[in-house]
Amino acid sequence: MEKLLRKTGINQSLRLLLIIASLVFGSSAWGQETTTIFSETFDKCNGTGGNDRQWNNISTTPAISADNTWTNANGYGASKCARYGTSKKLGKATTPQLNFTGDATLTFRAGAWSGDKTTLKLSISHGTLSAKTVTMKSGAFSEYTINITDVTANPTITFEGEAAKSSRFFLDDVVVTQATTSGGGGETELTDRNLSFGETKSFDAEVGGTFSAPTLTGATEGATDGVTYTSTNEAVASVNASTGAVTINGMGYAKITASAEADATYKAGSAFYDIYVYGKGAIAGLKAYITSTTETDIYFNLTSTAVVTGTNEINAFMEDGSAGIYLYKNGHGLTAGNSFTGKVKAKGMLFKDSYELTEFIPANAAGTAEAIPVTDRTIQDLTGSDNAGYKMYESMRVKLTGVTVTSNLANKMCTIEQDGYSTTLYLNQTAWTVTNGSTYNITGYPTIYNGTWEFKVIDEADLEATGESKTAATVTFAHESYTVETKGEITVKATTNSTSKIVYSISPEDGNVSIDENTGYILAGATAGTYTITATVAENESYTSASASCPLTVTAPAPPSYNVAAPTYYKKITSTDELAVGGTYLIVCEDENCAIGSISSSKGQPTPITYTANNEKGINIISDIAQAAEYLLERNPDGSLSLKNGTSYLKASSGSNTDLANNTTANTNNEKWTFDFNDGNVELVSKVSTTRNLIYRASTYNVFGNYGKSSTGAEYKKVQLYQKVTDLAISTLTNGYATFVTD
Repeated sequence: MEKLLRKTGINQSLRLLLIIASLVFGSSAWGQETTTIFSETFDKCNGTGGNDRQWNNISTTPAISADNTWTNANGYGASKCARYGTSKKLGKATTPQLNFTGDATLTFRAGAWSGDKTTLKLSISHGTLSAKTVTMKSGAFSEYTINITDVTANPTITFEGEAAKSSRFFLDDVVVTQATTSGGGGETELTDRNLSFGETKSFDAEVGGTFSAPTLTGATEGATDGVTYTSTNEAVASVNASTGAVTINGMGYAKITASAEADATYKAGSAFYDIYVYGKGAIAGLKAYITSTTETDIYFNLTSTAVVTGTNEINAFMEDGSAGIYLYKNGHGLTAGNSFTGKVKAKGMLFKDSYELTEFIPANAAGTAEAIPVTDRTIQDLTGSDNAGYKMYESMRVKLTGVTVTSNLANKMCTIEQDGYSTTLYLNQTAWTVTNGSTYNITGYPTIYNGTWEFKVIDEADLEATGESKTAATVTFAHESYTVETKGEITVKATTNSTSKIVYSISPEDGNVSIDENTGYILAGATAGTYTITATVAENESYTSASASCPLTVTAPAPPSYNVAAPTYYKKITSTDELAVGGTYLIVCEDENCAIGSISSSKGQPTPITYTANNEKGINIISDIAQAAEYLLERNPDGSLSLKNGTSYLKASSGSNTDLANNTTANTNNEKWTFDFNDGNVELVSKVSTTRNLIYRASTYNVFGNYGKSSTGAEYKKVQLYQKVTDLAISTLTNGYATFVTD
């Protein structure tokens, strides 16, 4: 008590009075007292911390500041505590073994490194804590109280920084106390309950069966009062919390615990026992418990005899007639011919789609099988009906007689064939070889790896060469694919090096398409679809079997289609009202029968055009316009207009310069024009100079240029705009229907 009072900071005089009072009044009937099981305090840091420090001999009680905080000393450690962890490692501290059982109370003070928000993780051996973590305040101590229950042997308590920036923490004033009862003028130690289920701590049960729970006993009458029963795995075995009656629910392991809290007479106490619930049946039933790629504990009672049929250093295969399974474990200790019945503790998982045991511990010693089983099958048996045979015989010992190797080994794998059916052979060792074209009797195990079924050989002696060697047959279609119209016909052709005849087939066999198996003649029905043609040659004395496939597409005939081109003409524009922004125009000199074709050498180069007059439509240009430049009419933000050919704008130079050019933008007056009409002729005036028009200069020049308006010489010709116009358009005519589009 002196130590506890000193920790509270109570002054010396008051402390003395409280001690005397406790002596005078401590004899009241059945008063509660505490016994200190463990007490440790620290002063400064011991060394550099490290990532896993045990308790030391520091015992000097530090002075605790009034505000319950700590401060850094010399910028490194704390002056009032033991520091655990460094800036890059987790802190961890473990007490010595503590000499008590039952229930107790743990109190301690802890703080996080300044700036951290460290979570302190707590754990105890041989007992239970009421809290597994506490969140410490940054740069300050806090006091924590944790209840300890169900201690069955001398425990240790571990404090460990769980997550933070640095995971450093500071620890001080760690105390473990246990309640005692006093009365009748003196202190009385609480009585141990000594709860027990008897000497047997482990029991077996079966799925679907019943279980009689062992009887719980205590030191004296009443020691078992107030007991609560719990199960660690309700899916396996649930327990009545009051009576301890157990119900079996499924295969697996569960721990049943009976516990009681302390009272005026007894200490807290607990007892437990284990239940292993076994499934029951043949290997097929055992495999039903393997449903995940995560390793699962399996407890199973084999009612059939499982025989080990083959082993190597890391594999062992076993079967019992219902199914097969393999064990993958280095140093498994099994040999071919071992047999097992009865209870087995195992671990199993799905690996690459295959059922796999990773542990196999039989309760009974291995027996010896009279004969190692082997099942005679063909490749057709395994591969037919969507690999149903492979699924049935997975990991069982199977013998294939008279199969031919039809490809070279690659990554320990090759193709084997028998009577027109093929599969993949996998050899367990790189040093083993087989010869392409040779025939073998092979004993192995149907397995699946990454979704591919393989026939796996684990013993080289199971590769028995028959002494026969055949040439690998080949089959090749004349074309990679074929197409035929509905109700049409076609003949496909394949070639082979084999002396066996080629047999043709088609799938699906829906009755819509027929094929002559001897000639390859195909007659298509009325329905379009996709089919697969297969050409096969059977194995004979000199050649292996072989086959090849290619697709056949049956298509409906295309309906007749007609494309009626709409006439296009260029209509003369005679007023500004007819101008359409977004329209397409030609710049034409009618007198010279030409239009601007391109801009080169700073002038517009003419290209000939041919046109005829049309009173209704103005001018209809009907030929020789391939080189004429079409200009898109655009309106600028200031209201002016621009002419754009492709990505370039028509540009007039400033001043007296007569040049024309192309420019990629219309940002200045050089690329802007005003439009007017005089006597039916257009006047294109450059905004850069209102005195200059776009005019055609004839005689020796024959170019379009930017010339002064006042020029009246005979060589200067006026120009015109012709807008591109499309008549009524008729789209592709299909099945007698047409779509009409106007402009």
